[in-house]
Amino acid sequence: MKTLYIVRHAKSSWRDIDLADIDRPLKNRGVNDAIIVGERLKDRDIIPDLIFTSNAIRAFHTATIICRHIDFPFQRLSIRKEIYSASKDSLFHFIGEVNDQYDTLMLVGHDPALTNFVNHFLEHNSLDKIPTSSVIEIKFMAESWKVLKKSSGKTITQILPKTMQTLKLK
Repeated sequence: MKTLYIVRHAKSSWRDIDLADIDRPLKNRGVNDAIIVGERLKDRDIIPDLIFTSNAIRAFHTATIICRHIDFPFQRLSIRKEIYSASKDSLFHFIGEVNDQYDTLMLVGHDPALTNFVNHFLEHNSLDKIPTSSVIEIKFMAESWKVLKKSSGKTITQILPKTMQTLKLK
């Protein structure tokens, strides 16, 4: 069985309009929400084998906050520039390249790619947009990351800063 945690970065700031999109930092609310989500993950004893994050400042900062709260070793946090501009299909390709010795992955990135990716596994593509600071947990009855696209998720749980809910599968 493989488990994937899809994390949309926390709320970012648009204060400095001259900043490049990739350099936008988190707002204070984003930092606080990422802390709450990190605490919820810690309460559920969630520690992935690997964490991949976009190289955008807001995604990297979200990932480091989560790492700190779940006691994940920072040296195993992998910054990947291809996640920043990813599409749904490139995410499937990226995840499919992960060594199958790892059973649990976390991917910190951006919309619309993350919502499109998760909707692949949901009945009626039921998510309009993954909210910032949320985590989608998908458990797969698969032995290889290469077959995720054809695999059906077993359970899908959405972890938000204030609530948790189970989403309906295909």
